[in-house]
Order: sequence, then C-alpha cells, then structure tokens
Amino acid sequence: MQRLADSLIIINNKNRVFCPDDADILLIITTLTGGFFGGLVSALIAAALSNHTLEDCQNAIVNGKTLLVLNVPIRHFDDRIALIKTLYKLDW
Repeated sequence: MQRLADSLIIINNKNRVFCPDDADILLIITTLTGGFFGGLVSALIAAALSNHTLEDCQNAIVNGKTLLVLNVPIRHFDDRIALIKTLYKLDW
C-alpha cells in the first residue's frame, strides 16, 4: 500500500520536486478542518443574533409599513433620500 505522502508531489517554479511527509499532510488537513469548523460556528452564532435595526422598527413592520435601510456615506444621504422620494412619489 502506497503512503499518502508518496502520492502528493508538488513541483515549484525551480522544477524541484517536494514530497510532503505525514506531518505536512496532517498540518494541511487540520488547517482546512479548523477553517471549515470556525466558519461554520461563526455562521451559526451570527444567525442566532438579532438585528437591532429591525427590532427598533418592529411595530411599524407589523402594521404593514415598509422599512428602508440605507447603508450610504453620510455625505450622500440627502441625495439618496431625495432620489427615493422622487422615484416613489413620497411626501414624508
């Protein structure tokens, strides 16, 4: 049976052959596993957190109002509000 390290051959730009040993393969596997696990856990934690922007407007949303959340630089805020009022014919 051929070792896993013998089947992985990496050739760099100087045409030298590098064959990783078992410790290198273990390092690669644990790094990828840790990255995957960390990403999964952080996604699950983020999904469990509530959105405070929506909490502040929850009553208006329940009453059928539309919530518009803008993420624009403050210097463009007035321009964006004017554009939205013009496009949707709003008078607020």
